[in-house]
Amino acid sequence: SIGLLFVCQLFNTEQPDILAQQYWESSEKVTFSNLRDAQVNQEVNRSQLAWIDASKTFEAKRYEVAFERLNSILPDDVNYLKALLLKGQILFEQTRYENAILHFQLIIDAQQFDVKDVAYWFQALTYLKMNRVEGAKENLNYIIEQKYPMAQKAEELLKEL
Repeated sequence: SIGLLFVCQLFNTEQPDILAQQYWESSEKVTFSNLRDAQVNQEVNRSQLAWIDASKTFEAKRYEVAFERLNSILPDDVNYLKALLLKGQILFEQTRYENAILHFQLIIDAQQFDVKDVAYWFQALTYLKMNRVEGAKENLNYIIEQKYPMAQKAEELLKEL
């Protein structure tokens, strides 16, 4: 009977990687198309053009081309953190999770706060994809503590873990 209980429990709880994929698919990705009004003004510079092009290429699921285009945005550029975030999203889509985590961590470690909340969220989902539940829980709890916009989703996901 203990074995049967264990098997039933296995089938009643969703695996962390499945939960991660569900939340990943329902998360709005940070691309040019959803930051257009806030970030791009009348005069578009070279890095903004690279980011716009990479965003469109990402949305078309041409990940390698998008990643390559983002390489032209240098660390001293105002768009660098957004480029890192999009690179992390690309790496996740390519199932290159360790590299995705590193890209999200670079944003988290930065002194700017532009996309830090989203980096915590996407990194948590990446940890789950790798079955690293404790790392995901740390990020989700931090999102809740900081009252970031996705705190409600973080609470919902924590309950499911």
